[in-house]
Amino acid sequence: MNSEINGLDGFRAILVFSVMVFHSILIFTPTHIDLFQGGFFAVESFFVLSGFFITKSLISKHKSSKTS
Repeated sequence: MNSEINGLDGFRAILVFSVMVFHSILIFTPTHIDLFQGGFFAVESFFVLSGFFITKSLISKHKSSKTS
C-alpha cells in the first residue's frame, strides 16, 4: 500500500510542476501561448490528492489513538 501512496505522491509532484510551468509561461510570454489549455485540471487534481492524503493521515492517527 505504501508504494501506491508514493506513486500518488509522485503524481502530485508532477501536478505541482505543471502548474509552475503554466504560471511561468503566463508571466514570461507576451502572447500567452495556450500550451496548457486544461491547466485547471492540474490544480483540481492536486487538491483532490492532497485531500486524500490528509484524510488518510487523520484516519490512521485516529485509529492509533483508539488502540493506545
